[in-house]
Amino acid sequence: MDKKNNKFSLSIDNSSDYLSIAILDKIKIVKVKHYKLQRTHDFDDYFVYLHDFFNDHYNINSLYVGCGPGSFSGIRKTISFAKALKASKGKNFYVIGVNSLAALAHNYAEMNPSAKSKKLLVVMDTKCNDFFVQLYEIKKRKSHFTIYPKSEIEIKKLNELSDYVDHMEINKNEVTIVGLPESIIKKSNFNMSVFGKKIQFPSAVNIGKIGFEISEIDKKLYDLQNQYNFFNFDLNPIYARAAKTN
Repeated sequence: MDKKNNKFSLSIDNSSDYLSIAILDKIKIVKVKHYKLQRTHDFDDYFVYLHDFFNDHYNINSLYVGCGPGSFSGIRKTISFAKALKASKGKNFYVIGVNSLAALAHNYAEMNPSAKSKKLLVVMDTKCNDFFVQLYEIKKRKSHFTIYPKSEIEIKKLNELSDYVDHMEINKNEVTIVGLPESIIKKSNFNMSVFGKKIQFPSAVNIGKIGFEISEIDKKLYDLQNQYNFFNFDLNPIYARAAKTN
């Protein structure tokens, strides 16, 4: 593989406890690593891991960034790094900020291509005794996106998820919950299907694949970017609540 002459995409997300970084050739994975961050006050391993990942040189011409919701410090660091990289690359460097919850939905859609559930209730722990919640729908390829958000991001307690789905007027048999840690799944009794993958966090691979789908759509569809915080071209953070409480 010609690392210097081929053009690759860089994808990165740190909205969770994991720093996820990937290099892709369109949707083909070239390199990916997930780092579990320590989040200690006296040591910041974020940039140590970034340096570790870039021990090889690739010709990067596009950047896809998970902009949250999630960890305030993780989102802030990632967007700061992305903006600095964008500034160094110049105006032709293509950048898209992607909703990190979308990565969880996209991962489910890829792992379960024949799943009966086409509606996904994507959740992510806020670390404040509640969860970021957003409803997604698995779409057909002809609609340009593998997955697409169908609601705003809200913050709910675990025991409010069932009522939330009822309020959306959706049949619970059509919904799969995505993003819950295995430890919570074992302690809870949901009357909805639950995706029970042991560890679930927004992967840079899925951020990158969503970004590539967005880059391929007709430009007349770019007005969709502000709907439900799906994506943006300005690397705007998605906090969902006051940043100081994330």
